[in-house]
Amino acid sequence: MTTARDRAGTRSRAGTRSRRAAATLVAALVATGLGLTAAPARADTTVTLTGVVVGEDGSTDTRAEVHVSPEGGGTVQRASVAADGSFTLAGLQPGRYHVGANDTRTGADAVFTWEWWNGTTSDPRYFGAVDLSAGTTQVRFELDYARGVLATAVDTTGAPLPGISLYFEEYDAASDRWIGPRSDTPVTDAQGRALLRTTRDVPHRVCFRDVNYSYENRPTLRYHQACWNGATEPAGATPITLGAQDRKVEITIPLTLAGRSLRHGYPFVHGTPQVGAPLTAEPTAWGPVPVALTYRWLYLEGSTLVPIPGAVSATFTPTADLVGRDLHVEVTGTAAGHVTPPAVTAPAGVVGGSTPSAAGLRLTGATTAGSTVTAHVDAPVPASSNVELRWYADGETVAGEETVVLGCEDGVLILHGDHFHKVASPDAYGRIGNQFGTETSAVVLGDYKTDPEGILTSVSLIDTEAETIQIVDIGSQYTFRNLARGDDDTALVLGTDGALRVIDPATGEIVRSTPVIDAWEVPEEWQQPQPAIKVVDGMAYITEPATDELHVVDYETGEVWKSVELPATPNEMVVVTG
Repeated sequence: MTTARDRAGTRSRAGTRSRRAAATLVAALVATGLGLTAAPARADTTVTLTGVVVGEDGSTDTRAEVHVSPEGGGTVQRASVAADGSFTLAGLQPGRYHVGANDTRTGADAVFTWEWWNGTTSDPRYFGAVDLSAGTTQVRFELDYARGVLATAVDTTGAPLPGISLYFEEYDAASDRWIGPRSDTPVTDAQGRALLRTTRDVPHRVCFRDVNYSYENRPTLRYHQACWNGATEPAGATPITLGAQDRKVEITIPLTLAGRSLRHGYPFVHGTPQVGAPLTAEPTAWGPVPVALTYRWLYLEGSTLVPIPGAVSATFTPTADLVGRDLHVEVTGTAAGHVTPPAVTAPAGVVGGSTPSAAGLRLTGATTAGSTVTAHVDAPVPASSNVELRWYADGETVAGEETVVLGCEDGVLILHGDHFHKVASPDAYGRIGNQFGTETSAVVLGDYKTDPEGILTSVSLIDTEAETIQIVDIGSQYTFRNLARGDDDTALVLGTDGALRVIDPATGEIVRSTPVIDAWEVPEEWQQPQPAIKVVDGMAYITEPATDELHVVDYETGEVWKSVELPATPNEMVVVTG
């Protein structure tokens, strides 16, 4: 494969930095403010920022906080608010800064929303940097209240229900219709509460839906959908409208028990989608009790999955009328007293014309660690057929000449084209799960755990050519969101001590450790916000949920190139170019 590096030769650092600034967008985070203006230059004199933070009615609250960040990136400074609303930030270097104020409480407990200083007044809209160049600058923040519907989900005994999704519909007067959420909806906290931010004089219909299913945090019980004022569907819910004087309208919605939670599988399809060639749906594991499975084959029509008449078994043979269509299969599991959603496979592929045949397929070789297994296709018809072999291991598909690494509790399974080898971990229990590879390196970065109930403090470097595993102790705990690969194939690990480590994948040496964020603790629930790292075009993007910040790090030099305040707490992150 020809990479951008192959085509362009050695990268120009200056040119690369320009492309980064022009072409990088951090999806799901607010990237406004990522300008290229340099950080304020140090000077012998300093400036002081003073002012007051009050609510829109003039009240004060010591849980408010002022944030000041240099326009060109650097350390974010904070000032707490006194009982009279005043604050002081001294010792600032002259220059341009982003100045904002917010509430240190989050989620359902938030009282105020963000405001930004625009040089004259505070504004709820994000504003660019302002000049703090001389003397003392006085500002006044008037924070808007966090208005909305504070809904609490409870069971029939009144006990709070955490982890329930809040669903709503908003009335659009222009089109005279109700519109559902355009983004992710809030989920109830440990007290069963979720805050739906709404605007004044706009009717909303509010419901709770128990639709969060996951292996790692699966609740024991599931509940029926319920809406405000006793309705079971949004259309029957009594609309709620915030008036001019309303801050938070509090409602409680009881949910009735639907059944015990049933874990769904992750189905996939065996076979090649060709006319006349049977396909088989593999449902994988459902549980924890015996489950009756039903199947429904579908094809994609535009953006809609359309059922294929009569295709309701685990196997299906495509017909000529399906040529050119993407196929899927929907699997639904049922068990008395249990609840689960259906699971739909990824596309099985586009249906092609009639398929060649073969007399049989044989495997030779011992299926033991270090042995080679070879596939033999007997008598293909016609003899000139191009035969594709597809290997399966624990539900994973392996195709072509790619090298694929599958993690195990005692090592990895490495597949090279048409054969695979087992490479054992150096420990009897040496589990390797999450892995990160590149198109140009034979070494794969993986996590590493020697105790099923233990924490992650070491990483694995899996050499797929030498078929070896090297373990590197990073000296800190980390999570699955803290691993990444650099554009130069280096292995990157962010520890709970706040440092970003750069590891040479060939030697396992930690060549650089850069402090980026404050020390943090791994949350008990993996879905909770925690620092994450993504890499694009030579820069590492690192979130810091504790401070609602995004840091841009040049991992090749160790420079924290830029830090940006975010208007909300970051959780999941995707970095794209465009």
